Amino acid sequence: MLISEEMIGRQGSRPALLAAHLRKMKLKAFEWGFDRFSIICMIRRQDHWLASHYAQISDRLQNSGQSDFEKFVQEVASPRKSRYGFGMLLDYNILYDHLIEVSGNDNLLILPYELLKDTPGTFLNLILQNLDTPEDKIKSICTSTTNKKANVRSEQENEVWKLRDTHNRKVKRLLHRWLLQEKNQTIEITPDLKNIIHRAYSIGNQKLAAKTDLALEQYGYIRFE
Repeated sequence: MLISEEMIGRQGSRPALLAAHLRKMKLKAFEWGFDRFSIICMIRRQDHWLASHYAQISDRLQNSGQSDFEKFVQEVASPRKSRYGFGMLLDYNILYDHLIEVSGNDNLLILPYELLKDTPGTFLNLILQNLDTPEDKIKSICTSTTNKKANVRSEQENEVWKLRDTHNRKVKRLLHRWLLQEKNQTIEITPDLKNIIHRAYSIGNQKLAAKTDLALEQYGYIRFE
């Protein structure tokens, strides 16, 4: 067994190129004597993904805060700006279409992050089954899986997210607190932002749920207006 993520990262924003890369990887795997090429893909609700991503890079942003986060979301969701650029990274329906073309129905497993968060044992069980792990081994591994890892940058059920502190922000707060207007230390996924993100991705999520039988509506991926 060989497991590789191939440093793919942002390649997901260009699903056709990602599929071409995986297709070549599949051919090479078969050249090396492997008889199966399997893809495991984890997705996350787009509003939470965007908030988490923004919080993680906030220490590198000059004007990080709620206002800047709202501009970021609007840009990612706008067809005239980044929806079909960076925003394609979160178009899971299109990503699925390209991945299934490479792997076939039996060799593609897509799982929502929310399943891992809610029931890590079930999540792990599905992955191990996909990897043809013996049943006794699956039982042994899943029985010992008891801890869940929380996202330390989120608060209040993932609706408010902590920003990273920069060195400059600490210094300014200490030396000029009485002169400076403090930057927001958190960002919030407001109802308006949720609507913007759902308008951009909800239809695609609904199509993906129909193709895969994933319970995406249960986890808030789909909104019927």
